[in-house]
Amino acid sequence: MFSRAHAFAPMLFLGMVTIVLCLAAPECHAQRKSKGKKKEVQQQDQPTSVDPAKVNKTYAPKRKKEGPVKVTYDAQKNWKARKAELKKTRLKNERQADLNDISKPPYFGHKKPPKKNPPDKMKYCRTCGIRH
Repeated sequence: MFSRAHAFAPMLFLGMVTIVLCLAAPECHAQRKSKGKKKEVQQQDQPTSVDPAKVNKTYAPKRKKEGPVKVTYDAQKNWKARKAELKKTRLKNERQADLNDISKPPYFGHKKPPKKNPPDKMKYCRTCGIRH
């Protein structure tokens, strides 16, 4: 019923498949390695959208120039000048506060002028010492 050709065909097929796999497997492995290398090369050499202009700079602390040390008192002088100016402005503001509405007669030392109550409802005020 079966000839020798039918019995030999599956073995031939399996043999061909193993040969193809054996030849293709190293190429796939080599492709994987080469893809990784290409990515590394691409990152090092070519700019990408994430890092458009990649600049490899090494930063190191700069050396100080050694020379004679010059001591200046500019900061201290500036501080004293600022303090004097602040003192002037405070005194000026105090003088202005004395001339504000509080010092005017209807206020009697209050922030707001006191209400004018009828004589039967007037009370003694501790702030100014007047009944209102």
